Amino acid sequence: MQANTLDETLEQRLAKPDYKRWVKAVMCLNYLKEGLEQFAQKASEELYADIVYTTKATPCGKCKEIQYLCSLCKRTKHEIEKRHSFSTPCWKNTDPEKWSDSPNCHWYISKCYMNVGQNSVKDFDISALLNFIINCKWFQMSSLYGNIQSNAQKVLENRNAIIHNAGQNISESDLSSYTGNMLKLLKDDTPPGKLKGFRESDTAQHRINKILEVYFVITPDDEINVRLAAHEKEIGELQTAIQKDHIDFKTRLNNQDSVNCNVTKNIEELRTDVMHKVDTSTFLKSVEAIDQNVQALNVRVEEGERRHEALQKIGKPWKLVVQMVKPIIELA
Repeated sequence: MQANTLDETLEQRLAKPDYKRWVKAVMCLNYLKEGLEQFAQKASEELYADIVYTTKATPCGKCKEIQYLCSLCKRTKHEIEKRHSFSTPCWKNTDPEKWSDSPNCHWYISKCYMNVGQNSVKDFDISALLNFIINCKWFQMSSLYGNIQSNAQKVLENRNAIIHNAGQNISESDLSSYTGNMLKLLKDDTPPGKLKGFRESDTAQHRINKILEVYFVITPDDEINVRLAAHEKEIGELQTAIQKDHIDFKTRLNNQDSVNCNVTKNIEELRTDVMHKVDTSTFLKSVEAIDQNVQALNVRVEEGERRHEALQKIGKPWKLVVQMVKPIIELA
C-alpha cells in the first residue's frame, strides 16, 4: 500500500481503518515513552551509583576524549563496557568530561547504552529508553529488575515495525499484539515489579487503554505529533551524522596537536641525548688545545715576518754593489 499523504484531509485519512490503527499505535508509543521516563531516570541514577561504588571514586571530570583517559576514568570506562550486553558501548554518545560534577552526569554514562542520546530524559525518544534497558546488562545483573529486558526487547521490535512501516498501515491483530506488549512492559508483573511504583507508568497504561477504545477521537494535533514521531529515525540519523562529523573534526585536531607535541618532544629528547653523549670535559680540552695551536702558529707567523723584514734591510746594499759591478764585468 502507498503511504497516506497530507494531500488528503484528516477525515479522509482517518476513514482508512489501517491508517487509523497506525496513528493509534504511534500515539501509544508516545505514551509508553512518558510512562518509562521516571523509571529510566531512577535506573540511570542507580547505575551511576553502582559504577561509582565499584570504582571506589567518582570520575575526575577533566578528561575530554574517550581515547585519552586518566587511570580513574579508564576504570569507569571499563565498568561501562562490563555492563554492556554486547560489550559495544556507543562512545560517541558520551562526554567523559561530564561524567562528574554535571547536573545529568549519570545520563552521560547511560547514553553509552543508547543508539542516539540527548542530555536529559525528556529529550530521549522511546527507542533510546528501550535500548538503554536492553543493552545495559546491569538490568540482568541486578535482582531488582526481573525480566524487564525481555519485555523491552519485544516492544523495541514492535516499535521498529510501527515506525518503519512505509505504508503507515497496521492490521487489527498487529495493533492488539503491539499494544499488549507495551502494557505488559508498563505493568511489570514479574517480581519485583519496579515499574509499578511509578505513577507515570499507571497513567501511561490508562491512556493506552483509552486510545484502544472504539470511539476514541484522533485530533489534528494528535496526527501531527504522530508524524513527527514517525520521522524520528531520519532526525536521529541526521543528528548522529552531525555529531559524528563534529567528533571526527575534534579527533583530527587532537591528532594534529598530538603530532606537534610529539615532534617538539622528539626534538627535545634528541637535544638532550646529544648533550648526554658528548663528553663535555673532553670537548673543552680539545677547544683549549686548538686555541694553543692557533696561538703558537700566530707566534711563528710574527717571527717569520720579522726575519723577512730583516733580510730585506740587509739585501738592499748588495743590490747596489751588483748594479755597480755588472757594467764593469760586461766591458771586460
